[in-house]
Amino acid sequence: MPSQREDRGDADNPQESDVERFGGETRPCPKCNADIYDEAEWCHKCGHVLSQADQKTPGWIFVTASVLITGFLFFLLFR
Repeated sequence: MPSQREDRGDADNPQESDVERFGGETRPCPKCNADIYDEAEWCHKCGHVLSQADQKTPGWIFVTASVLITGFLFFLLFR
């Protein structure tokens, strides 16, 4: 009886087709810290489903938003 799962070789290393599809950029999984592709939707090691919440927001966005809000409030209060 044939196996339902094909022999994929070393499961911890990415396939060439995956490297071409996702590129070579990786990041750590937030749950198990395994290297996963930036555009992956789930971790191949622990199965953790990745979402936009798992990606950190750059700090400059908070700084820019704070400056804009402060400037707007200053404009409203002292015009």
